[in-house]
Amino acid sequence: LWRAGRGGGPGWWLALGLVSGVGLYAKLSTGLLLLFGAIWLLSDTRARSRLATPWPWLGLAVFGAVAAPLAAELCRVDFLPLTYAAWRDQWVVAHRSRFYYIGVQMAGLCGFLLVLAISGLLRRSPAPQKPVGRGTLVYLLWMGVGPAILVMVASLFTGAGEAWGAPMYNLAGVVALALLGHRLGAIEMRKLAICALISIVGISGAYAGIRWTKCNLRGRMDAVCWPAQKISDEAEAVWHAATPDRLDIVGGHALIAPLAGLNAYDKPSIFTELNMQYAPWITKERLREHGILLVWPGRDVPSYLQA
Repeated sequence: LWRAGRGGGPGWWLALGLVSGVGLYAKLSTGLLLLFGAIWLLSDTRARSRLATPWPWLGLAVFGAVAAPLAAELCRVDFLPLTYAAWRDQWVVAHRSRFYYIGVQMAGLCGFLLVLAISGLLRRSPAPQKPVGRGTLVYLLWMGVGPAILVMVASLFTGAGEAWGAPMYNLAGVVALALLGHRLGAIEMRKLAICALISIVGISGAYAGIRWTKCNLRGRMDAVCWPAQKISDEAEAVWHAATPDRLDIVGGHALIAPLAGLNAYDKPSIFTELNMQYAPWITKERLREHGILLVWPGRDVPSYLQA
């Protein structure tokens, strides 16, 4: 966006449209970053002047072409991901402190600040001889900090799950370099590389170790521990023992039912928690014609299904 708005050729606008469209597939909250980018594009005089050329509109066309299948699928499933996001936010409001989201983000950013400190970028040093231009700094703060602050403020009133913060800090490192880059030398760069390697290996290793310990030593069967193939085989065997028809629908517990159908040979649809809002592809006609296999862990079977 910066290079395109500063007079870059058509390639930058095409890349912007492509990356923006693909970003929505990774995380729908990327749309907030796109909104901030659009506001900057309209407010910055130099960037706004580029709208008189055909290239921004060509980039917009690329974005529309890339995002169109996603929009069509969202319509087809009745905007189910947004329904889940709203439910998740309501759950946070009901079960977490009003400052829960902000606390989680601050805890995560402490690690970022720790890396900067270890690398020596937070030490005192003379002011840079050539500071970052005002326009550049405004752009970086607007795009790199603005969306994150907006979500934090909104979380005080609407609730927000920690997953909302995932795409909000993409430019955090660039902002740090803009403010502290004059302190970056060969030694600092080496320390940054070492910290990055330790973080990647350490966090990944710790996650894998904790999960393995819970599953194999402590006996806590989290979702990642469950043997999906065995559950699917057992569910399909129970179904075909009762009827020769194809297993078309599996419903029930939000975590067990998807596993029961995940590797099943018949490739059934999942009727999550028997809620048609969560599974708009399930219809009453389909249920009458094909039936359903209900799956729940024994202790959580709803009372109206217990014999």
